[in-house]
Amino acid sequence: MSIRCSPTNSVYCGVLYVYEVDYGASHDVIKKEEFCVDPALYKKDFNWDYSGGDASPQYEITYQLSHNCTSKGVYRCINPEPVDVWVFGE
Repeated sequence: MSIRCSPTNSVYCGVLYVYEVDYGASHDVIKKEEFCVDPALYKKDFNWDYSGGDASPQYEITYQLSHNCTSKGVYRCINPEPVDVWVFGE
């Protein structure tokens, strides 16, 4: 995964959560990464084993990114809709 910050902040900082969505209950956090990088490019290879899911044949995976990639360094949040991922990789 690569996240690039185009506005010229001296240091690009953020908090990234990757999680499995559980409807009607709390979500299962798979990964949490806090970072501050200079230059404004964050690269990370994510390798995780998520075997703690529910009984569903698929996981609903999404992320939330809070970051300061704005012209004035103000923190903003990105939280897209979940993507379905089959449990057995099919």
